[in-house]
Amino acid sequence: MAVTSYLIENLPGQKTLSVPAGHAPPGRDLRVVEGRRHENLPEAVARLEEFDRSLDSFKVVLAAIRNPYALEVSRFHYFQLGHPWDRGLLQEIAMSGDFDRFCREGTYPYIRAPKPIESFYTIAGAMPSNMHLLRAETLAEDLRAVLGPPKSPLERVNESSHRHWSEYITPANEPYIYDKFRWLFQFYPRMTEFRTAAASS
Repeated sequence: MAVTSYLIENLPGQKTLSVPAGHAPPGRDLRVVEGRRHENLPEAVARLEEFDRSLDSFKVVLAAIRNPYALEVSRFHYFQLGHPWDRGLLQEIAMSGDFDRFCREGTYPYIRAPKPIESFYTIAGAMPSNMHLLRAETLAEDLRAVLGPPKSPLERVNESSHRHWSEYITPANEPYIYDKFRWLFQFYPRMTEFRTAAASS
C-alpha cells in the first residue's frame, strides 16, 4: 500500500488503480476500477487483458520482496489486530498468541485462497524480464534508483508494532517459515543455526 501511494503521487500522466470498491477515491489523473487486492502475477496478467494491456507492454514492473522471517512475524501481528474482514483460521491462531502454530498451519500468505509466494513474482516458473525487485528493507532507495528522485517521499503505512523478527524465530517454527517462503530465500540468507537443527531432527 505504501508503494501504491508512492506511485500515485510520483508517476506522471494518467494512472489506473484496481482495488475493492470504496478503497480509494478517483483523482484528476487517477482512474479507479473495481478489483481485488493481493492478486498474484497470473491474476494480474488476466486483469490487464481486460484493459487491452500485456505485462511486456510496461517498461518496468515493480515487485516488493521482504525478509521471509520478518514477513511471517509481521503477518502474525497484523492478524492480531482482529479486523472483521480477516476473520478465519489465521486470525484465530494469531489472536491466541501461538506463533509456532501460526507458522505451522498458515501454509501460504492468504489461507482462503492459497497461493505460493513465487506465484506473485513468476509465470510458468520464470520472472518477467521487465520485473524489478524492490527490497522492503531499502524500499525508498530502490524506488529512487528505478524511478528517479521523487516529488513526494515514501510514507510507510499499515506497520504493526512488535519486537525485531529475530526474537520470534526458533527451531520449532523456522522450518515451517522456510518451507512456506522457500522461493524468497534465494534473496535472503537462512538462519544457519536453525537449518542445522532441522537437518539433525
